[in-house]
Amino acid sequence: MTRIGTALTVVLALALGAPAAPAGTPESSPNLKLVASIPFEQSENVELFTRSLRTWVDRDGSTVIIDEDEEPVIRHFAVVIALPRPRIIDVTDPERPYVVGQVPCSATDVDALTDGTLAVFATNACAPVLGNVVVSLANPYQPEVLGGAPGYAHHLRLHPGGRYLYLSGGDIYDLADPTQPAKVGSWLQTLPIVGHANLSFSGDGSRMYSATQPVYVFDTVNPAAPVLLSRLFVPGMVVVHDAVPTPDRRFLFVSETATGGCPVGGVAVWDVRDDANPLFLGEVWAGAGLLTNRENDEMGTGENAGLACSSHILEMDPGGRSFSIGWMAAGTRTFDIDGLYTQDPPLAAAWGRYGTGVVEEGFVKPAGGRTSAAKRYPALPGYVFSADLQLGFYVSKDVAP
Repeated sequence: MTRIGTALTVVLALALGAPAAPAGTPESSPNLKLVASIPFEQSENVELFTRSLRTWVDRDGSTVIIDEDEEPVIRHFAVVIALPRPRIIDVTDPERPYVVGQVPCSATDVDALTDGTLAVFATNACAPVLGNVVVSLANPYQPEVLGGAPGYAHHLRLHPGGRYLYLSGGDIYDLADPTQPAKVGSWLQTLPIVGHANLSFSGDGSRMYSATQPVYVFDTVNPAAPVLLSRLFVPGMVVVHDAVPTPDRRFLFVSETATGGCPVGGVAVWDVRDDANPLFLGEVWAGAGLLTNRENDEMGTGENAGLACSSHILEMDPGGRSFSIGWMAAGTRTFDIDGLYTQDPPLAAAWGRYGTGVVEEGFVKPAGGRTSAAKRYPALPGYVFSADLQLGFYVSKDVAP
């Protein structure tokens, strides 16, 4: 193994942000605590990936070259949407993350394969490439723009396997040749939508769910030609932000970006085992449940008033029996859903000090934050990685209460 000092890398890491704690003392539940952060502007989403590398950069900025007779190293990375450019962060040690690079385009959303071979960014600001960009993260220190996919996308999503790209504006692209994405159709067609149109697929790729009002459920067994199966009109919701199924496709969680403050902005829960007849089970809010013992109106004052009742980007945790979510002024929240599987019939409700079916499990609420996304990663158990519009990137850790 050879270690080569690289001053340029050190300068880059310092310029793009160094670990620092958010100002003020964070609130947290007894079982979750803030352990690291890197300040950025307008951090909207985070994705994680893993690379096997023979050349890598350590936190001191030195380039490390692995000899041919040695095994390559496994490094874990987060790609974080932020201004002015998305950042690549080494999170191999989640409590000591450091910036190693950036993607050469501003963007509003990202999706990535967990092996880092391919990532996509929602953008129209990556000249000379037209439209949203397909990027190789094979070298996480120098991301390579491969091609462009024109069309509107505030959000986008790769179909499992990575060959097809769905844009929130409706377009579907075939990425068989990522340097020349080919438009093959539209999932939206003439359907009316209200919301941000974040998109999610079931783990097997056979279903797609649109974060719209109504939520549309599509058969995507043939991802180039989706078939509409049903519409879910979410009671009381106006601006739907995310729609995420459990891995077994039994339940669907729908978040809402609140426009009028509490008590809207919760997460609606649906039983979607029967695609043609989805069943609404109830709604849950941050600050609720037996763990916190708090009412719904104690969060969000001043410029954050109402934002504590605004759920945002949600992702199922490894194992499929809990989820993590960015809840704006209410920070990172985690919810246990085991009750949905043990109740017959299943119900979902959490408000104040009571919960059933879906119950708040833990939270970290940094001072002055507006957390947009919170996600766990199977390769790094025990941690939650969050993107915050005000604070940047931060990491929370499970602890014994």
